[in-house]
Formats: sequence, C-alpha cells, structure tokens
Amino acid sequence: METVLEPDYADPSYNGDVVAESNELATLDQYWRERRTRYEESLERHREHAEDPAAEREWLRLCSDGTGFLKKYTKKAVGSLGSPLRQLWTNGAGIAREAQSIIEREASTEIWIPFSLTPLKFVCLGPRSPVAEMRQLPHSDRSESFALGKPHMMIRCGDTYLFMVLPTGVYATLNAFAFTKEGVSWNTQEVLPKMFAEALPEFRPYLETAERLFAPIRASWEAKEQIARGTRQLDRLASSVEAWRGVQIPDAQKLDILRRMELFETNDPASPHGLLLSGPTGTGKSLIARTIAETTSCDFQKLSLADLKKENLGASGRRVREVWDHARSHRPSIIFIDECDSVFGRRGAAESDVVATDVVNAFLPEWDGIEQTPGIMVIGATNRRDTLDDAIISRFGWEAEISNPGNPERRKILEQELKENGVLLPLPDDVGPLIQGMSGRDIRNLAASTKSLSHPDAPTIEHLYEAAKTARKRGSARVSHPGTWQTLAIDAPSLERLQLICELLRNAERWSSQKVGIPRNLLLTGPDGGLKSQLAQVLANETGLTLHAPTLSDLKARVLGESGNRVKLLFERARSTAPAILFLDRLENVTPNRGIAGAMDPLTNEIIGQLVQECESIQNAESHIFLLGSASNPEQIDPAVLDCFHEEMAIGLPGREARIKLFTQSLADKKISFPLNDGALLLAQLTERQPLASRDVENLVHAAEQRALLRAVRNGGPEHYSIILEDFELSSRRS
Repeated sequence: METVLEPDYADPSYNGDVVAESNELATLDQYWRERRTRYEESLERHREHAEDPAAEREWLRLCSDGTGFLKKYTKKAVGSLGSPLRQLWTNGAGIAREAQSIIEREASTEIWIPFSLTPLKFVCLGPRSPVAEMRQLPHSDRSESFALGKPHMMIRCGDTYLFMVLPTGVYATLNAFAFTKEGVSWNTQEVLPKMFAEALPEFRPYLETAERLFAPIRASWEAKEQIARGTRQLDRLASSVEAWRGVQIPDAQKLDILRRMELFETNDPASPHGLLLSGPTGTGKSLIARTIAETTSCDFQKLSLADLKKENLGASGRRVREVWDHARSHRPSIIFIDECDSVFGRRGAAESDVVATDVVNAFLPEWDGIEQTPGIMVIGATNRRDTLDDAIISRFGWEAEISNPGNPERRKILEQELKENGVLLPLPDDVGPLIQGMSGRDIRNLAASTKSLSHPDAPTIEHLYEAAKTARKRGSARVSHPGTWQTLAIDAPSLERLQLICELLRNAERWSSQKVGIPRNLLLTGPDGGLKSQLAQVLANETGLTLHAPTLSDLKARVLGESGNRVKLLFERARSTAPAILFLDRLENVTPNRGIAGAMDPLTNEIIGQLVQECESIQNAESHIFLLGSASNPEQIDPAVLDCFHEEMAIGLPGREARIKLFTQSLADKKISFPLNDGALLLAQLTERQPLASRDVENLVHAAEQRALLRAVRNGGPEHYSIILEDFELSSRRS
C-alpha cells in the first residue's frame, strides 16, 4: 500500500480523526479502482517532468566549472584566523601560526545541498570533482534544520568533516579541530567555524546560482524517483488487494483503515498517530497489523511484553527509547504492540508493578514527540481494553473494535481456511448457524479439525458438522444431566416456549435481520430437583451454543475486590464465545436479597454490584449472551439482580406423563425383571400422590438398585442381580 508523495494527495481540510472524503467510496472494488487510476495519472504527470536536457547541461557545467570559488572562500576564511587564534591562545602566537598553516594546507570546502530529509540525503559538490556525489546521513534531531534545495557549506580538514555553515549563517559543529604539540593539546573551539560563517556573505551570489541551477535538476530527479515508486506501487497493488481480501472485517471498517493509512504514508496533517485494535481474542487483530505491514512502505516493528519489559528497573525505559530511536531513523515507521494490555497496564492497579510503570512512563513522552517528529505510528492490539492505562488510550486517538465476524465474513473465512488445508468442500447454505459466534481463530481450528477427522480420506460435510459440534462442547461447562428435548420431563407449554427460544438463539443473526427480538434472559423458578440444570444443558445441546455455568466458589473470592473481577472475567469469557448461554444456578445463594438481615457481607455485595453492571451491558450488545438463571425461592434474590430477568418460567414438579418419562430414562440402562414401559407406567401411578422432583425419581431408582444388589449378594453373586418392582417399596407409601 505504498503511496506517491504528492501535494495534491494531502487535503488540509482534514481535521484530527475526522476523514472527509470528497467522493463517497461505496465498495472496496471501487476504492481499489480509484487508487489504481490515481497511480496511473500520477505516473503520467511525473513523466512530463522527468526529462529536462537543458537542466542536465546547466547542472553538469556548474559541477565542472562553477565550484572554483570554494578555494577562494576557504582561503579568505583561513586567512582571517591569525588574530582570533592569538586572542584565544594567550601567549601562544607561535602555536597559532602553526595551526593556521596546517588548516590552510589541509582544509577544503564542499557544497552540500539537501534534497531529502527522511532519509537525510545531500548532493555534494567539491572544488576538485567534476561531478556531484550523493551522500545519505543517519537521521538526527537536527535534520529539520536543513533547508531543502539550498546550498550548505561543509568544511573539512583532511578526511575529517569539521562543521557545516547553513544558508542562514548559523554553523553546526561536527568535530573540533585540535592538535597536540609537546604534550599540550590545542583546540580552535568556536573560532574556526565563526570565521567561515563571517566570510560567507561575499560568496552568496555563487550559492544563489547553484541553488537556481539545482532546482530544475532536483525536480527532474524527484519526478524519476516518483516514477520508480509509482511503478512499484502499481506492481504491489494487486498483492495488496489480495492481502486485504483475506482480512474478513466489514467493508466499511476496512475502507476506514485503508484511507487513514494512506494519510499516514503521505504524512498528511490528519494522519493518525496511533490505532488501538480491541475486541475478543482470535478476531484477527494481529492479522490486520500484519496486513498493514505487508501492504505499506513503512518500517515495521512487532513487539510484545518480552521485548519491552526487562528485569532491572530502568532497563525497560532504555529499551523503549531504543525502539523509538529506531522508528525515528526509519520513518515512516509503525510500532506494533501485540496484547498491549500486558505492556500498558493501568498504573497503580493491583496487577501493575514498578517495571510495568517504567514502560508506560518511558513510552508516553516519546509518543508525545510525534507532534514534532511525524511519520511514526503506534498500533496496539488488546482484548482487555479496560485494563489499559488511561493516558495510553488517549494517545492512540483512533480505535477500531474488531468483533467476531458476521455471517458473511465467517463463511468467507471458513472457505479460506478449508482451502488452506487443501479441503475442497462445497458449503451448504445453512452453514451460518453451525459456526455462529466463532472467531477467525476458531474457524481456522475448525477447518484443521475437519481434515484431521477424515484423514487420510477426503472430508465430507458430516466431518465438518462433527468438528463444529466438538468445538462447541470444548468450551462448554458440564452440568449433571446431558440430554435432548425428548429426555426433558416438563409440561408441554414450557417445552414449546423453550423450543422457540432455542430456535431464535440458534439462528439469532437470521431472525435479527427480520427485525425479530431475540430473547436475552430467562429465570427458571420452582423446587430443587435437578431439572433446571438439566434444562440448561439441553438448551445448550439443542442450540449448539457454548454453555458457561459458574458456581458460587467460582465467583466469590477471599479478598475484597477480587470477587468483582471474577464476575467481570466471567462475562468477558462469555462475550468471547458469543453467542453463548450463561447459566447462573441457585441465584438466591449467589446473590441473596440485601434487605434480609444477616444475608449480606462485603464480598457478596461486590458480586451483586458487578453482576448487575455486567447484565445491563449485555442487554443491547451485538454479541448475544443469553442469561439463564434458576432459583427455588426467587423472593430471596436481590431485587437488583431479579430486575435483570424480564421473563420467568415456573418449572413445577413433574406430572404423571413426566414421571413416566423419568422412570423410563432412569431404568433404560438397568437390568430389570419387568417390561420397561409397563413398569414405568406402574411406578408413575404408585407415586402419583408423592411430591417427587426429577432427582427424587433418580433416588428411588438408586435405592431399588441397592436392594437388588444386596439380594444378589445374598443369593450367590452377579448372575442373580435384577431389579424387581418390589424393590421400590412403594405399596406402603401409596396406602
């Protein structure tokens, strides 16, 4: 993404981070076409100025015949040294004469005309050279002092350059002239450059001629250089298009990055000084930075915590300065810091230390210097923006949130990654829900898993489905009752509502595109018995979403301040896998009503406060998190938490049909001496008047199994084991 440096590309109407385009770029294809057109038009303009035979002849004549005055200039300046040196070296008249003689014999003057400041380049003319030489010097803080296109007088003594006299008459000392005699060192100090500066006005007409003749040849050189750069740009444009095609973010966001990077490359006043890429892990933040590096003509430093944070106090600060010194000497330059939250953590926070503070304190003043030294940009990538130091965030100025890819982008990523793995698999139209909520990294892993499942045979769509299902389960919490709708023992209306919620969550993006509101939360109430946690697992199984199910010990810490952080991290994990289900079981224990005496302590209060904030933040977030809660006694839940749930579903004790299903499921894998269906029906009838929850049914079956085992042991061993109806001992209960 190299850009021709032309004045007509820089628009002074740009202001800060607001990029005002004269014409609206509707699509990426149109953007690339217009960019190619600009390059081609620029090449044509520069070709008109690249060849100037008259300017070439005049410049060569100056190089061969127009530098004779330099010897006169040197002789005049050296000839006036006697008196100033005698005044400087009191009682050293003889030494002054010797020094003047040496300088007269060995000193010479060259004309140095700067034609580039970044890097610092000069064309050099000497009194004994018929052609000009090109010299490039390392960048220095004084580079901006040189006047482009104007002659500067460089004075040397032998092979050593001593100082330069600028067009303004100011001199810049490089090395002092000194010599030693009889063990005593003598130094001319400021006398020598001062004499050359005072002698300069007499020779200004010669310098003005050199400046006038250099202007057209410089324009010709710059045109040729721009042609070479423009040709490289056209050659690289196709690879840039291909590289950015592999970055799957919304086109509007991609265009914003491309246009701002153009401003940076052209050193426009509106060019950004920083870019903060934030968002969940695996969404392509590092890929964006790498693509910027591949498609720009900028120097690129990729850094991490290990590159900047050193063990010794002060060493980290020195390392930061080395990074910035490199950037200043290789402008335009980009400094990319991956996982910058580990480098730029908030000063004074519990996770911070003195070394981390040293890094931040060293970075800030260097970054502020961009205003005086343009052409340097800092790009940071983080999935924990909230932990960054506020001063660092303000320096970035430009932020781009890189969210998990949408449905079109996910499909493109999957196609790319399958192709990268050598898998030629036509994707079905309904592949969107299969990879819903996955990050770019998740999809990359999915493509690799698809191939590994079938190796050495060619993968099929079934392998893709299996790999996706496994990937979903990998991040899910486990609760006690896996199952499906068929195994769920609840009443028909509740089941129908849950199935509707499941369908909306499974295809959230498609339903949202039809302006359908997607459920955000649901509170399950009713007696304990295991059914509510089973329902959470079934909902996760049927939707294919990741299930997060923290316990009280996962949230409640021993140290004040840590519990809130645990809640925050829980929601961050949920957001990183969104769409996802977050299941909070037994809420009355996790967030008890703060109005009940004895129910409150500082740690619980901290959990409730942070939980309410996080619940509010996910209500309207694009990344969908379904909050599922359960409670046996909702009146014991803190009102602030209860307000986070807009829908409540009562899960009562199982009725007759539900108990039949529960007994059937519990006995299905047991050795029984009666028909399964008949036995389940009879057991349901015998327990009709008993308030049994699903866990109570499991306990009844377990107790019957223990009686059968005891009887088998008494009768001689495992071959005598079998559960009979009498093992349930329900007849006495029924009567």
